[in-house]
Amino acid sequence: MKKTIIKSDVAGVVNEICFSKGDIVKKGESLLFIESMKMEIPIEAPFDSEIEEIFTKKDEVISQNQPLLTLKS
Repeated sequence: MKKTIIKSDVAGVVNEICFSKGDIVKKGESLLFIESMKMEIPIEAPFDSEIEEIFTKKDEVISQNQPLLTLKS
């Protein structure tokens, strides 16, 4: 089983988390949205997987390269 940690590309605020732990996601689906510099940036699933763990919550201020969640395939 492959596990992948998804990290933030930018600093900002988590606007929305679209799934919960244990949910199955498809490649390209938006996992969460980050607001950075007044832009809403989607973080997308890089492959079909299951959400193993979520490290952030809505309205949390995050930094660049901060781990957001773990996916397993």
